[in-house]
Amino acid sequence: MALIRTAKSRIQELRDNGWDAFLQKVTLFCNKHGIQVPIMEDNYVPYGRSTRFARPQTNDDHFRREVFLGVIDQISQELENRFDEINMELLSCMSALNPANSFAAFDAQKVRRLAEFYPKDFSSADLIHLELQLDNYIDDMRNDENFQGLGNLVDLSVKLVQTGRHIVHHLVYLLLKLVLILPVATANVERAFSAMSIVKSKLRNKMGDSLLDDCLVTYIERDAFSEVNEDDIIDTFMAMQKRRPET
Repeated sequence: MALIRTAKSRIQELRDNGWDAFLQKVTLFCNKHGIQVPIMEDNYVPYGRSTRFARPQTNDDHFRREVFLGVIDQISQELENRFDEINMELLSCMSALNPANSFAAFDAQKVRRLAEFYPKDFSSADLIHLELQLDNYIDDMRNDENFQGLGNLVDLSVKLVQTGRHIVHHLVYLLLKLVLILPVATANVERAFSAMSIVKSKLRNKMGDSLLDDCLVTYIERDAFSEVNEDDIIDTFMAMQKRRPET
């Protein structure tokens, strides 16, 4: 998370003060290879397009604002979407459960804060109980040889079940389960939105919610549907109640 913050800071610094140095490097490269460098104060002429339909602007305005700053803003926005302040805090709190190096990253305050991200699973009474449970949990983990040498949360959760500690430290185990299913839930959501952009195209923009749901299910789970016999689909459809009365 510290590296993410550093990356955001460096990108902002590049956006604010990086144009002159970047233009100098590009100019040196173009002069070295015999490429003509446009004069920044001249009017910008779009390549392969008529100037009649181009709005008036200088080369400096186009290359600095639309190209240089435009690319940086896209990268910055993508980074912000992936790692906003809430996500960064969540990931930082998740790391407090890391069992590597004899639970060196353990932080009771971060674990308690992690539980607050799941209000439907942890009531106010559960948070108090969790805070009391954490001291016993970390002492138990560090003094038990069964939990030495663990490298990730999956190994930790498996070992808790094998030793029966998932019953003793049930609230910590619940947090582990929630943390482990988070990447899967996020991936499923991204798959659904990706499928929606394919299924509901511009030609199908009037598709209703019910039909869209059915199409998304068949598209997302197409591996499972590919194993269904087509004759069974036809027989099921023919067995459905007739929609139009016979004349």
